[in-house]
Parts: sequence; structure tokens; C-alpha cells
Amino acid sequence: MEADVTKILEEVRAANPKAPIRLVGLYNPWSDAPGDRRVARMALLVSNAGLERAAAAVDGALVVPVADLFDGRPDRLAADHFHPGPSGYDEIAARIASTLPPDSPRAEPGRQLRP
Repeated sequence: MEADVTKILEEVRAANPKAPIRLVGLYNPWSDAPGDRRVARMALLVSNAGLERAAAAVDGALVVPVADLFDGRPDRLAADHFHPGPSGYDEIAARIASTLPPDSPRAEPGRQLRP
């Protein structure tokens, strides 16, 4: 996976040498599920570390961690208890925005950015 992500990031960088590149880290939607959480936590850590290494290989790329936004917060998940819900997406968006340069274009709520 890491090599594939690095290749994609390199292609994005080649297409636009100046664009900030952000990868959204992974989270565990079942953090409050009963049972042994060690395996899920290890898988999450390994996957996010791979994303970090891929981003480190490309100038201007970084991983935006979001696992902490969902840990013990099922209220931030959608009704399927897997995908982010509206408040989860709001938290992710705020975290991403906080990593962007001040002169980056920002979307207004409910409006998509257009090139």
C-alpha cells in the first residue's frame, strides 16, 4: 500500500508542484466495541505509519491525523456506525483546514471549491 500511495503522491506533485497535499489518516469506527482492541489498534497504527512514510517522501505532503476525533465518540459517526457523520466531517474539515497555508482557498460550508 505504501508504495502505491507514494506513487500517487508523486504524480499529484508532478501535476502541481505547489499544491499542499493532505492525506486523511485512518480511524477506528469500532473503538467503543466490546472485546480485545489491541489488534485493531495495531492495524490502525501500522496503516497510519505507512501513510506517514509515503507523505514524508513527497515535498509538501502530510498526513492529517483524525483517529483521536473518533476515539470514544460514536456520536461523530453516521447511522451505519462506520462512516463519519456530519459532525465527524466537520471535525475532519477543521483539522485539515488548520494545516493549510493561510492563503489557501477555503470552501464556505455547503459550497464546493471549483478550480
